[in-house]
Amino acid sequence: MSGLPESEGTQTSELVLVDGVREIAVPFAGSEYVCPECEASIPTRKQIRMAKPTKYEGQLNDVMKCPFCNFIFSPRQVAHVLRQ
Repeated sequence: MSGLPESEGTQTSELVLVDGVREIAVPFAGSEYVCPECEASIPTRKQIRMAKPTKYEGQLNDVMKCPFCNFIFSPRQVAHVLRQ
């Protein structure tokens, strides 16, 4: 037990603290993703997943590399929108 209250043990992004931030669901259809940088659709056969240490595989987020622009990102189920 770490001695921290449960609310302090959860890490959140600093973006959540900004006024006017909206949380929206990211529409990933099946196993196909969209690159947040170039906005290209990444088909399953072109996905590049970065390696994770085996010991921490269940605790770390998946990290992917876009095959088109080489942007490295972590796909999430929610996004925090600051502006449109």
